[in-house]
Amino acid sequence: REIVPCRFEEVKGFSEGLAAVKDEHYKWGFVDKNGHMVIPCQWKYANSFSGGLACVANTDGMYGYIDRQGRTVIPFKWRQAASFSPEGLASVKGGFIDKTGRLVINDRWESMFGFSEGLCRVADEHGKMGFIDTSGHLVIPCEYSFLGDFHCGRALFQGETFLKGYIDKTGRVAIACQWEEAGDFQDGLAIVEDKEGELGFIDTSGDVVILRHWNEEPSSDFSDGLACVGDGDNYGFIDTRGKLVIPYVWNDVDEEGFRDGFAVVYDEDENCWIIDRNGNRVVESKWDSVRIQPGGYAIVKDDDLSGIIKIVPEY
Repeated sequence: REIVPCRFEEVKGFSEGLAAVKDEHYKWGFVDKNGHMVIPCQWKYANSFSGGLACVANTDGMYGYIDRQGRTVIPFKWRQAASFSPEGLASVKGGFIDKTGRLVINDRWESMFGFSEGLCRVADEHGKMGFIDTSGHLVIPCEYSFLGDFHCGRALFQGETFLKGYIDKTGRVAIACQWEEAGDFQDGLAIVEDKEGELGFIDTSGDVVILRHWNEEPSSDFSDGLACVGDGDNYGFIDTRGKLVIPYVWNDVDEEGFRDGFAVVYDEDENCWIIDRNGNRVVESKWDSVRIQPGGYAIVKDDDLSGIIKIVPEY
């Protein structure tokens, strides 16, 4: 069901009930879930709403923050700015601000990568990485040449032998460095590859819980409890026990996998379908591209113009 017609140059997914859209004049505004324009297109750039505020840029390229009525809450004085994180902080040129616009963490680091599960990855002048907390205190020392963000309470790191392992939020090694390749945890599982090139999934304790019984590397991490795998010719999906629950019948799949119960797949004739977690064909796409969004919505594109649909099963 069409919510926002394909008439915008660019569209972002709904967040907190509003979606950012860019009109033919390359100005950004916001529409609601009825497709009504609630904040007129007037901004040079706009991020999605987060924590009740949206980061937008004015015609001078300065960033500030507006509320859901389009009123300026934090003045336009930043050359660089990002959306507010779940921790209630937003990255700006110079550090992090709170929702009053007060700079609460000064940028004294060579790099700052944003908050994840309450901690922000930083790098010092030597390129070594660690983590700070929401007060700006260094809680995990900068002693790692490579670190990932925290997912499911684990952050990927690389040891001196170039093998990979995981630390917990105290900085303790939770899973020893033993993997040639490793990914972030999603749905409590992470894909790993050992020295012999064997693939599998481990849990947050480091136990291998799924051994590879497919031919190709997974084309998506676990999401919604499912991960895409291939048999060499086609693709299907396994669950968190490793059981094949959607058969190898699809010629290709969208790399994002399942989101809120739906995924985008392609059949042998390259027709695009939206399927549900049972593998049922929900909607056949009539658009040039489809990207699943949270809440059962999808961003669609037709003749280079974008819109939003509500996914309504046709069966």
